[in-house]
Amino acid sequence: MYPLWHQYDTDTRLHTGGELKLPLRILHVSDIHFNDRGWDEDRDQRTELVRDLRAYVDRETTLDAILVGGDIAFGAEPAQYATAREWIDELLEAAGGLEASDVWVVPGNHDVSWDTIGASSIAQDFRKAVAECEVNDIDLTLERRLARDPQSAAVMAPLDAYNEFASSFGCGITAESPMWKDDTLEVDGIVLRLTGVNSALASHQDHHEPDKRNLVVGTHQVQLDREPGLLHLVMMHHPPSWLRDWDHIAPYLQRAHVILFGHEHAYSSVQPGGDGTTVHVNAGAVAPERQSGGEHDPFLASYNVITLSKVSAGLEVHVDPRYWSKSDTRFISHPLGAKTYFAGNEPSPRRSEEATSFPEGEAAEDSTVTASPLLEDATVASPAALSGEVRRDLRRIAVRFLQLPTTRRREIARRLHVLTDEDLSTPDPELWTLVLKRVRDQHLINQLEEELS
Repeated sequence: MYPLWHQYDTDTRLHTGGELKLPLRILHVSDIHFNDRGWDEDRDQRTELVRDLRAYVDRETTLDAILVGGDIAFGAEPAQYATAREWIDELLEAAGGLEASDVWVVPGNHDVSWDTIGASSIAQDFRKAVAECEVNDIDLTLERRLARDPQSAAVMAPLDAYNEFASSFGCGITAESPMWKDDTLEVDGIVLRLTGVNSALASHQDHHEPDKRNLVVGTHQVQLDREPGLLHLVMMHHPPSWLRDWDHIAPYLQRAHVILFGHEHAYSSVQPGGDGTTVHVNAGAVAPERQSGGEHDPFLASYNVITLSKVSAGLEVHVDPRYWSKSDTRFISHPLGAKTYFAGNEPSPRRSEEATSFPEGEAAEDSTVTASPLLEDATVASPAALSGEVRRDLRRIAVRFLQLPTTRRREIARRLHVLTDEDLSTPDPELWTLVLKRVRDQHLINQLEEELS
């Protein structure tokens, strides 16, 4: 159990009509496509998006989290992610003064370096193996190439620049764990588990058309835990039509209350299984590709504000989309309008017991990366054992540490005696996750917080 180094005043929570109401408000953006080549034709729209978000917050209320659904860069280059960091800082301020710990990210196909793939026979061989294996063998192929292969780091190398960026938000990925999960957020006192799925594992420059369907996820990334009182939100870049193994992963994803997609550059929100089932939301794109005739409906810049509210039988999901008006050169309410959905406590469609008995796979130690390493793994202890304020504070401390320059992180870790010379051979982001878990296990969170002050 963690030491409670802060005391929180729970009396400051808002009550409406005598009933405690603590909805969660999320900014959902995707496909920003930061590019450092030629003119920055998207700068004005990004600036106006920040302006519109600030006005939205002034008119409504502050937000709680920013979820970025992939294609952050255009060519997976470090300079593009540096620009992305600056713009995200603007979003954080406009959203009501949030911190970097309030941001979670997943990769898209533009976050994969095509140059690295072209120079790496291992990366090419991985993509060939995934594309040519039988659909029923995708899970085994991924396990052999990622979890068991001692050269698997080379498979992930095309994501290195993205991974350095994502690791600063606690969302780094590895071959053993190509996804992450996080239990920081909550809705009206109920833990909302975020799962960041990597749908860009097999992506490369030839994958522009959905009919190729060579992109895969694998069931390992989407086996969401069924726990009483646990809500699930999944983030992934590619929608179903782009995934070769969608029919295999879909039964697991029916356990999610909400799934956020990107990639297709057009906003949509649907509930494919009907009322009470999983809600699918596509963010549209902050910077959609300009066609030969210029941007056109529905491929206009857009973003979503999603409000999650707990109701007795499940989760209320309110989606408020905003999009770019070419005539007004500003963001306005999307013509499709705001929509409200209901996802049940167990959102899977009602079927026979046989149909809902999904395969669980072999029992094994959960190697999933946690986006908040100072939080004890959910497989070890229930996240609800800590208050929401404490969970957010633990993530805030971890991300502040991860945002420091590497030399500063090493200096602090040495002083706390949680980093040895032998550890330095461990690649990022495993190294800093290991360091933060040692801080947690050795009850050094207070000392780390003092180092960061």
